[in-house]
Amino acid sequence: GRVDTRLVKDKIHHHMQIAVMMSLPWVAFLGLLAQPVVTLFFKGNIEIPVLLLRIGCVAVLFLAIALIQFHIFAAIKKLQICALFFLIATALHIPVLLLLIEWTALTVEAVVISELVCLFVFVLANQLFIRKFFKIKNEPGKYLLISFTSFVAVGIVLLLIDRLLYPRVGALVAVVFGFVLTWVGYLSLLVSYKAIDSRILSMLPFGEHLTVIATRLHLISKKESKSE
Repeated sequence: GRVDTRLVKDKIHHHMQIAVMMSLPWVAFLGLLAQPVVTLFFKGNIEIPVLLLRIGCVAVLFLAIALIQFHIFAAIKKLQICALFFLIATALHIPVLLLLIEWTALTVEAVVISELVCLFVFVLANQLFIRKFFKIKNEPGKYLLISFTSFVAVGIVLLLIDRLLYPRVGALVAVVFGFVLTWVGYLSLLVSYKAIDSRILSMLPFGEHLTVIATRLHLISKKESKSE
């Protein structure tokens, strides 16, 4: 049968939207609370593991997007193109690593940074191909702007937790409190500013419960929640 391209583009948009929105809180949480998180699992000198987690947390965003892209390539039977992009990105990572080691004082950090460059190139190449294949001209920018604004707002709170709360209450309390506050605050901001609606909210883990909570807090209307 004939494929509804508008419906396909809409599904791509929504799944990309969820990937970005759900990975940004993890980036903020792991990056800004790296020290208490690492302290829970390691003892002794944790300076290097903390630094690596702060740098490498961005990989969560790239991997979330790459996963959605992989399923898109599989659906359109173009996995060989995806594999080619991965080989190119992997090959690029080697000279980047050598340049970082040669021109900077970085050691093990250079490995993480070069891997991030590899992921970025892979995701970028995939996205450009998908845009061209489906003739996507404009990416909806509202949800991205609100997502990153909410990301910054939550990041400021996590930074305060790391600087002020963690030294006083310890790693476990800081991590648990920061984790809960990250997701509650982030999702509340997204729903409040209409970056996500009840349809997208229902697609998330525990979506039905989140929709009920958002309705009771008047973040979404009862009419909207019932329509989903």
